[in-house]
Amino acid sequence: MSDILSFLERPQLFTACAIGGIPVYWMLGSIFYNDMDDFLDALRLFFQPDWLSALRGEWGDDQWQSLKLTIFIAICIGAAALIYKGARLVF
Repeated sequence: MSDILSFLERPQLFTACAIGGIPVYWMLGSIFYNDMDDFLDALRLFFQPDWLSALRGEWGDDQWQSLKLTIFIAICIGAAALIYKGARLVF
């Protein structure tokens, strides 16, 4: 784990900030998705091969849900980085 987070000065603090940011991720998730079923459907479409989505007639929805999930994950990573940056100033 330390190899993955070696670019950070304090990887344990980043991990604590990422875990402590769960309420922020939950709030962001409620903005992106209506309910848990909508989020799980996005996960299903994200991991479903594109050719299978095309056969099922879900290709357009697959592309949109995959993009939305990617943006959601990127924003959550950014939120964790901002929390870490703030925590470094305090600790």
